[in-house]
Amino acid sequence: MYNQTAPAEFALEKRRSNKQGVIESLFVWRRDGGQLVQLDWYPRQSIVNHINDGHTYMTVNIKEGKWIQGADVHVVKTAYGEYLRTDRNQIAADNLDNLPEG
Repeated sequence: MYNQTAPAEFALEKRRSNKQGVIESLFVWRRDGGQLVQLDWYPRQSIVNHINDGHTYMTVNIKEGKWIQGADVHVVKTAYGEYLRTDRNQIAADNLDNLPEG
């Protein structure tokens, strides 16, 4: 789960996938203290690169103006490429804690 002693810098709320179910873009928020600042949709690969550059992400659920922190997001490298996952399983697929389509 999300580690409150080392808060993530960014949060992922929604995803957009292609017809094959592959995530193409994610809706990103920037954490500013206890608040989230709305950013925009970013390509999946940009998020992978940002995490590889040392930035931290978590999933988030936003309802009725309040946000609930989710799981930490990691990049997992496999023989087939890099994937975004909320666990560290070396599986060649994205797994983002059931983020809804947006």
